[in-house]
Amino acid sequence: MRIARVRPKGRLHDLLVAETEEGTRAEISAEAAARHGWSPGTEVTPEQWEAALREDEPRRCRIAAWSLLDHRPRAAGELRAALVRRRFRPKVADAVVADLRAKKFLDDEAYARLLVRERLRKGDGPRAIKDLLRRRGIPEDMASRAIESEKPENAWEDAARALLEKWNRRTRPEDPRKRRLSAAQHLLRKGYDADLVWRLVAEVVAGQGE
Repeated sequence: MRIARVRPKGRLHDLLVAETEEGTRAEISAEAAARHGWSPGTEVTPEQWEAALREDEPRRCRIAAWSLLDHRPRAAGELRAALVRRRFRPKVADAVVADLRAKKFLDDEAYARLLVRERLRKGDGPRAIKDLLRRRGIPEDMASRAIESEKPENAWEDAARALLEKWNRRTRPEDPRKRRLSAAQHLLRKGYDADLVWRLVAEVVAGQGE
C-alpha cells in the first residue's frame, strides 16, 4: 500500500485524513502520522496501517470528544454514546470519558442544572424537562434534584399560569370549546401535567367568548 494523500480534516488541524492509492481512507492524529512517517509516497503494509490506527485510537477519540464538547456541553453518558456512534470501541470511549470526568471537564450535576435553566427560560414544564434530561443521559434521581434546585415543586403552578395568561392575551377569540382545547394543548406540549393544565384552563380561559 502506498499513501497518496494526507490532509487536515476540516478545522481539526490535529486530525488528518490519510488515503492510499488503492482508495483506503482513515483518520489519524497529526502526532501519530508524524511518528509513523505517513506522508504522500510512504509505503505501508496492511498490518502496519491497522496497527498505527489501533495505537492512535485513544488520541483520536479524545480529539473527537473535545470537538463534541466544543459544540455544546454534554453529559458523560451522552458523550460516550456519541463516541461509540463514531465507531470508537466502547472501552476506548469509556477511558476517555472517565479521564475527562476525573479532570472535571465533565460534570453531570452541573450540566443538568444548566439544561434545566435553559429550558425554564423557554417556558418548559417539569415533564418536558425531565424527558430531555433522560434523553441526554442524566439519571432520573439527578434530574429530579436539578429540577427541584432550579424551581421548587410548588412554583410550577405559577409558571404555568403565567404562560397560559400570556397565550391567552395573544390568541384571538374563537369557539370557546376549541379555545380551551388549544390552551390545554399549548401547556401540555410545554410539558405540564394534565391535571394542572385542565384546572388552569378552567380558571383562565373557561367561559371566554360564550
